[in-house]
Amino acid sequence: MENEKPIDGAIPADAHPAYKMQRGVSLRSGMNGVIAVFCVVLIAIVWTAVFAQIEIDRQTTIDKAVTQNSNLVKAFEEHTIRTIKGIDAATLFIAHEYARLGMKIDIASYIKDTYIDGMLFTNIGVSNERGDMLASSQLRSGAINIADREYFKIHIPHDSKGLFFSKPVQSRITGNWTFPMSRRISKPDGGFGGIVSVAVDPRYFSDFYQKAELGEKGVVDLIGRDGISRARRDGTTASVGFDHKDANLLKVSRIDPVGNILTRGIADGTPRYVSYRVLQNYPLIIIVGTSQAEVLAPHMQRKQQYVWAAIMVCLFIVLMGWLLMLAVTRQQRATDALARINTELETRVASRTAELEAANSELNSFSYTIAHDLRAPVRAIGGYSSIVLRDNENKLDKSTVGYLRRVVAGAEHLGELIDDLLNMARLSRLEMRRQELSFSELAARAVQSLKQAFPERGVDISIQPGISINGDPGLMRALLDNLIGNAWKYTGKTSAAQIAIGVENHNGQSVYFVRDNGAGFDMQYVHKLFAPFQRLHHRDEFEGTGIGLATVKRILDRHGGRIWLESAINAGTAVFFTVGRAG
Repeated sequence: MENEKPIDGAIPADAHPAYKMQRGVSLRSGMNGVIAVFCVVLIAIVWTAVFAQIEIDRQTTIDKAVTQNSNLVKAFEEHTIRTIKGIDAATLFIAHEYARLGMKIDIASYIKDTYIDGMLFTNIGVSNERGDMLASSQLRSGAINIADREYFKIHIPHDSKGLFFSKPVQSRITGNWTFPMSRRISKPDGGFGGIVSVAVDPRYFSDFYQKAELGEKGVVDLIGRDGISRARRDGTTASVGFDHKDANLLKVSRIDPVGNILTRGIADGTPRYVSYRVLQNYPLIIIVGTSQAEVLAPHMQRKQQYVWAAIMVCLFIVLMGWLLMLAVTRQQRATDALARINTELETRVASRTAELEAANSELNSFSYTIAHDLRAPVRAIGGYSSIVLRDNENKLDKSTVGYLRRVVAGAEHLGELIDDLLNMARLSRLEMRRQELSFSELAARAVQSLKQAFPERGVDISIQPGISINGDPGLMRALLDNLIGNAWKYTGKTSAAQIAIGVENHNGQSVYFVRDNGAGFDMQYVHKLFAPFQRLHHRDEFEGTGIGLATVKRILDRHGGRIWLESAINAGTAVFFTVGRAG
């Protein structure tokens, strides 16, 4: 038609070859452009995924290090608290005994009894209210006075109850760095009576801290709330007394006594992931830190692996895209070469299809006309033969009567064949109007008609309720009339005849069925049943024309469905069928 337009993207069959070539080049360029864009998108997805994985790996590595630090700092906290509680108990015992007995007690023996761990203390001593050292675990010859020490002065003006943690000092006895802890000795009247002092060796803690695997630049620090370092993991006393008062950690710990931060070391400027805990009831902070560079070193190696893997994947994508473009170009060239042949073939196919449809329509019309025109002569033959037989049966010999009866029976059978042919032709010519139908109600109507026509039959018929089907109402009625009629007919010689009508679900598809326990047939002849006039039983056994199943198949073909049977001799027959989706 003049107003018809080609489908978008299609090349008109009558287009000029130059136009076809230009259009083919355009299609190739468009397809190659799509491939290029697709490759770019894939590469972008690859890099996005790689960067996301790198960030996840980085965060996972950091979280693992922080978790390790948190666990270690908790363990060191428990160790430190347990140690200080031991010191607290020892000094409290000596202070109480001295306050109760004064100089009557043998202080040296008490010190010896409480001096348990030589690695922990460098000295345990008792001094009077003037600061004179009365007894010491490492007392040198000559008098020693500690009245100028901070840990002595702090106890004079008030009645302090617990341990006092002083800043680290160099011991006057050993000359080594220690950090003192002291307790006030009160007289019976509450006055100041001196102190019990303990000089703690920082190496006791640093040796314990070295058991932790924290890398070369990992740190474990025990510092006071005043910011002064008491012990450090490096195993030397060089860092004892270092002032961290300007560290961000001290500010944070005043707000939250337990936490994790990324900070730069005051002493060496190294960025570290630091976990800290403020000791409960004691003015000390335990710190565990791992170097950021050392923590992230394994991550950086994996990052390089991720990047190289992404580069290799991207190169593969580019290579595959290039090969795909070559394939598209070659395919399009082949398509261009075959375009003219395809156009000619399509034209021939369209022409042959039109001729076939016309011939089929003409054949249907011819069949309908022949069958319709045969009806009157056949009825005339049967009618006149019946009249002759009725009026002259007593006058004719037996053989002639037999011949006339055969003529009448043959005419009746031929009339039935003609009616079935006309009906099948009519069903093939009807315009289909598909809709949702109650399959159960259609089956019930067909059964009711059979019961009214054959009231003497007692057939047990079960119809599954609530079944629906999408199809043309008239064609579906004809289909069920034929299938249920066949089941009714072939159970005619079966005692306790049974017919079941319903639907089953096979892999999500509705499969309808009509089952009976009738005569059945040999399955090797099943292919004959769908051809017109083909019968597997003699007319003397079961009447019929052999058109029913051919009509059913024609109806299902029009619905885009299919039909199949399962049967055995004297064991009944099951007819299964489907209908296609509504267009």
